[in-house]
Amino acid sequence: MGKARTGLGIALALASLAWIPSGVARADVTISLKTFDQLYNSLAVATRVTPDTAIKTYFDNVKLRLPKTGDVEEMSAPMLTGLTGLSGLFCERMIANDARISTPANRRAHRQVDFTKTPADMTEAIRQSVATEYARLFWQRDPTAAEQNLIVDLIGNAITTDDTTAAATPKILKIACTATATSLLAIVN
Repeated sequence: MGKARTGLGIALALASLAWIPSGVARADVTISLKTFDQLYNSLAVATRVTPDTAIKTYFDNVKLRLPKTGDVEEMSAPMLTGLTGLSGLFCERMIANDARISTPANRRAHRQVDFTKTPADMTEAIRQSVATEYARLFWQRDPTAAEQNLIVDLIGNAITTDDTTAAATPKILKIACTATATSLLAIVN
């Protein structure tokens, strides 16, 4: 693990997030990023997706942009762009896998999603369920009410009047899944 920063700068920006336990002084918080291997492995574990050739090739093409040591100074626009693409591939495969499972209780996530319906058919309760499932997968905890609302709103805002077929449902879910998998809560140690 590389050197981590504490105190000011990026660490304070990250420390302002709600995930720091109450009673912990922000200056006492040490923050580091997951390394490229940790990111790859955590996405595979969270989604239960065995990387296929496309995922492996993409990872090989972007891993030099991903954190090597975990130092917070390795966070950059190219790093986040590469990670977003990688997360999107894992999410896409997980969603496709879940869509093929006819018994919702056996799915990795999406236990309340009916993949035969359009995105507009995803009720507020279904969106909340998806938000909670994604948080549990990528953050390993339930979302706060504010975090859940952000994911629910993201799903709602992604739905357009053009999304009139069931084929659009996985695309909308991929947006929320990728955002959750690429969030700071998912990429910091």
